[in-house]
Amino acid sequence: MQISRILSLSSARRLGSTRFLFSTPPGTPLIPRTKLPELPPPPLVSLFTSAVQSITQADIDHYVAPLYERNWRVFMEMPNLVLSDDSLERGARNVPMLGKKFWFLRGRAAATFLTDLVDFVGQEEHEPRITLFLGRMKQHVIVRMHTLRTTGETDDLDEANVRPGLSARDLRLALLLENHFQDKYVRSKQALPLLEMLRKPDVPDLTGIRIWHDSGIARATELLKADEDWAPSPLARSPLPPPPDLADADTVCTDADLDTFLRPLYIRGWHAAFLPILGKDKLYAQTLCLTGFFRFTSFAAAIAFVRAVVAFPWYKQDTAELHFLIDAQTVRAQLVYPPDHRALTLGNLRAALRIEQLFDAEFVGSARMSSVHPYRNVHQPASVQELREMRETPLRVFHLKHNSKMAWTARR
Repeated sequence: MQISRILSLSSARRLGSTRFLFSTPPGTPLIPRTKLPELPPPPLVSLFTSAVQSITQADIDHYVAPLYERNWRVFMEMPNLVLSDDSLERGARNVPMLGKKFWFLRGRAAATFLTDLVDFVGQEEHEPRITLFLGRMKQHVIVRMHTLRTTGETDDLDEANVRPGLSARDLRLALLLENHFQDKYVRSKQALPLLEMLRKPDVPDLTGIRIWHDSGIARATELLKADEDWAPSPLARSPLPPPPDLADADTVCTDADLDTFLRPLYIRGWHAAFLPILGKDKLYAQTLCLTGFFRFTSFAAAIAFVRAVVAFPWYKQDTAELHFLIDAQTVRAQLVYPPDHRALTLGNLRAALRIEQLFDAEFVGSARMSSVHPYRNVHQPASVQELREMRETPLRVFHLKHNSKMAWTARR
């Protein structure tokens, strides 16, 4: 999971790179934004390939450029899972995404935005990829979208010409969300407004997007080699134990606690690990994460589950930041603890058990049960010592490659 976690964080930084606060020097000329265009017409589906035409350079100039002025970006990403014929598949797909990070002042507003998103998804019949981040100081929702089957400008109906790409479906959903976000959340001061522009953003052309796509496929294939040891978790689901008492939240777990509370979560697709995550000092640190995986029968059910989890900020009792990734009618729920957490506590397990209990009590009827989970079994330490070694033995190559480079950049 380290690889997909790092990719997700990398994408989040790219999407949020323009969201920073600064003071504009007096007399600095500000550039007005281009008015957002009307929605493009829905794309026609090919009767031969069941695909739609990808965007053209004219689409980029007319639709994507104004979105870039509002912090939308085109980038490449490797989705974690693909839902195909009711089964989850993993594949080396490096696909172009159109996405934006929406910043909110309160977690409740971010959760409400997810509910609004369900309406747009139903209207457009186009499901995006969603990341919800609820931290101690920041709340944001990242929306990323692409079209699974698109054809190029050559009108070649051969199946070899069909690939993941961007289409009018993505442009329509992006424009709808941007207008809705500004009208409902920014005007009511529930979200951060756009900063004034000092210069026009650089918008990639169609040739550049295609080069990104082709060059990233080989890299995606290489990254998946790390999953060779991955194996699906068993389907059997043992009963959940009662969660530990809140009074014992700060108690450090023993091996007996892992057997009592963590193993039932393992069987249900959870894992506990120290993962390299970017910290406040802009360097990666081994950070405690408890991660669960859930499948649903619809995008709306996945959103409803996320909203139910965050209805009350109970997770803040455990000093956790809460991340959700909604993709292919699946939800990855992740409790992330600051790097000063050096050991797993009963409070950490209490939080994970509460999420799993909520799923059992209210959402099993709208969920798909499967033996396929996107986490390798090596992320399921069987003892306190194994978990401690995971933290004390960092990924040396990763830290040398990324932290040294970042520290050198910061000194310049």
